[in-house]
Amino acid sequence: KGSPVLTVAAFAEEPRSVVIMVGANSPIQKATDFKGKLVAMPSLGSVSEWLLRRMAIAEGLGRDGVRAVSQGSVQANLAALRTGQVDGMIGPMEVGFELEDRHEGRIAVHLAQYAPHFHAHIIFARKQLIADKPDVLERFLKGFFAAVKVMKTDKKTTSETAIREMPTAPSLAARTSDAQVGMLIDDGHFDPQAIEVIKKSWVELGMLDKEPSDDQFMTTKFVPVRP
Repeated sequence: KGSPVLTVAAFAEEPRSVVIMVGANSPIQKATDFKGKLVAMPSLGSVSEWLLRRMAIAEGLGRDGVRAVSQGSVQANLAALRTGQVDGMIGPMEVGFELEDRHEGRIAVHLAQYAPHFHAHIIFARKQLIADKPDVLERFLKGFFAAVKVMKTDKKTTSETAIREMPTAPSLAARTSDAQVGMLIDDGHFDPQAIEVIKKSWVELGMLDKEPSDDQFMTTKFVPVRP
């Protein structure tokens, strides 16, 4: 929508980090149990809402078979879940793991299954930087994807960094790494099927009237990256 940027690389495939959580005593056990239920998420018109709609359609509930509401932050969503204002909340997998550890809730649905071809995380660069300083961008990408390779091959170092910087409990860091590391891309390449799905999603969410051409939002001149 006019932002002077292009996506230059992808570093994750399906959105494994996005899940629907419910309270510990919720009767909801599976996706179809969300029919007519109210699910909170950070914002409407987002990947979270799009994934919820994909789930509803795939499970035969109809596009609007699950109600969505925006509660803002993760903490606001958690508060709504704990007080019974909503039936579920969409958020990061590690939050679901933490709820399980505290016996306050659990993960009911992993939404990645409804978008097997996707790019959950990508890297953008300003068009001016791409045009004027491509060498700087190339060096950045080499460093970035060198770090991704470490994350994919050195669980110990990665977990220790997460524990120190986030911070998070050791068991939570290890469990999250095991669940999500497989979605990481270590050379920045784009999945053509994922790009087509993403373009369609912008129309489905009402963000664009029609699918854009690839050159309107991305460039492949910097991938694959070889650190």
